[in-house]
Amino acid sequence: MIEPYQPPAVGDDIDLDLSRNEGRPVDPDLLARVATTAGIAHRYPDTTELRDAIAELRGVAPERVLITAGGDDALFRSCAALIEPGTRVVSTTPTFEMVTRYAGLHQPSLVEVPWKGEAFPLRDVTAAGGEGAVCIVVSPNNPTGEVIDAADLMALADAFEFVVFDGAYTEFADVDLTATALSLPNVLMIRTLSKAWGLAGLRVGYLLGEQATARRIAAYGNPYPVSRISLAVAAERIRSNDGVDAYVAEVIRERTELTALLQHTGLSPIPSQANFVYFEVTDPQTLATELAASGIAIRTFPQRSGLEEAVRITLPGDTDEYDRLVDALASALNTKAMELNQ
Repeated sequence: MIEPYQPPAVGDDIDLDLSRNEGRPVDPDLLARVATTAGIAHRYPDTTELRDAIAELRGVAPERVLITAGGDDALFRSCAALIEPGTRVVSTTPTFEMVTRYAGLHQPSLVEVPWKGEAFPLRDVTAAGGEGAVCIVVSPNNPTGEVIDAADLMALADAFEFVVFDGAYTEFADVDLTATALSLPNVLMIRTLSKAWGLAGLRVGYLLGEQATARRIAAYGNPYPVSRISLAVAAERIRSNDGVDAYVAEVIRERTELTALLQHTGLSPIPSQANFVYFEVTDPQTLATELAASGIAIRTFPQRSGLEEAVRITLPGDTDEYDRLVDALASALNTKAMELNQ
């Protein structure tokens, strides 16, 4: 039996949670305005307004947009629609945990190609494919922050029947591959409003693809996946774009600085293009405990094979909170309990 996903627990003494890759809170006035909208609670949801807003944002026809309950729902539906027992599915490892969970529900022939701390292993990934094969790639990758480029994506599209491209962290990447993905008829791109847009609690995401493919994926899921309140807030958030660019710029600044600071201590963080930084130490639980004593939560992966020494820290996107993180991290890394993984 597949065990249900259990999000990492965060204690009551934590007031700066940097373990979940969430964005900054949105303006409470936005939520208040939407909450008073007539019919917001007793009418079934209609995705038209948000779909049109995203279509305009991405420069595509609305029929190429499928609104989903976060990016997770888009990934779940894609796996349900494209994978049958025995379908060859190629992904990388480590990657977003739900990739193997969702794909595994459909009894595929799953191949996981190692990708950590080096260029995307295009040759190994394409060699693992075959007729009717599906590739699932996350870029920027979670938990490492590594990316593929446009040439990689086009090569994957040539080698596989379908490519499911999870671009949840695209806003933080040096290059946005959305236009490339939209030019490839067998690529399904997943995006979310949980990260840069700060709406993780509302569970709003979307899939971009060819009209026929988007319609196919739509059949594998609930008819009303997102509440009216979530849809209305998301549409207003997309239209206003208030503070998103400034937040992303601050995250990138923090990411660059934190990477350099970690390198200065003797660590080897993987260059990230997401809103987090990944590195390894011999005792990540001690580091997590040291930071928790300062009210800060970070992500470790004690139960995931190959990630036993991994640490992932979300960038807060706020100068004061970032300074607090740096102070606490510097103190923790200087304790005798911490051994650096050279």
